[in-house]
Amino acid sequence: GANLLISLSSVTQSTIATVDNALASTTTTTTTTTNVVQATNSQKAVNIQFKSIINSVATGLANNMIAGEFSQPLVGGTLTVNAQVVNSNTDPSVIGNTGNSSLFTLPLSILTSDQDTTLSHFVNHENIYSYIDNTIEDQVDSYIVGLELFDSNGSSIQVSLVSVNTPIIIDIEFHSYDEDQPPKCQYWDENLGTWSTQGIIKEEIDIDNKILSCYVTHLTNFAALKPPVNTLSM
Repeated sequence: GANLLISLSSVTQSTIATVDNALASTTTTTTTTTNVVQATNSQKAVNIQFKSIINSVATGLANNMIAGEFSQPLVGGTLTVNAQVVNSNTDPSVIGNTGNSSLFTLPLSILTSDQDTTLSHFVNHENIYSYIDNTIEDQVDSYIVGLELFDSNGSSIQVSLVSVNTPIIIDIEFHSYDEDQPPKCQYWDENLGTWSTQGIIKEEIDIDNKILSCYVTHLTNFAALKPPVNTLSM
């Protein structure tokens, strides 16, 4: 498991370096367009591999676990993964909390069956999306965190359009606080290849503990981002 995570970190770094070098060497519009397409394809490939390895590790961690149990965090490279098994008879409300980097509070309505559900939680200490848009690299002010659900057969459970009255709450530890650039909740939109705020209802900031609480209606990969200076109100 740890070796898989280390391998994933290495592959991600290699892909980022390759795409960065390709984009840096562009000299014509045609070449630029070609490299952007290559970057997009590389992004999709990394996302697929990233999810596959994370979920395989979490599934392995959850093997032989019963509802209500959670695994010890598994660390490899820049990634930390843990798993938890729950059902409608257990309380899955608070999960994650690997090294206090993130905490997910789930509404019980997400679980509608008494069958076991595996929760796959990860923290990535590295921005794996930096090669898509280097201009936002300095804006990412936290680790990237994510959570996915799987049924007893190992099939992914899509969590979207959660009621705004009982949202998912994600507590993310941010690195620094600047009152002129307070962190904002955002998630990585795989379809658009950029960070987005869609489906984020509200956010709260605990400055003393450096915690950004994101109230959201779906699950994917989240982070705390500082807004770019030129969009701030003066």
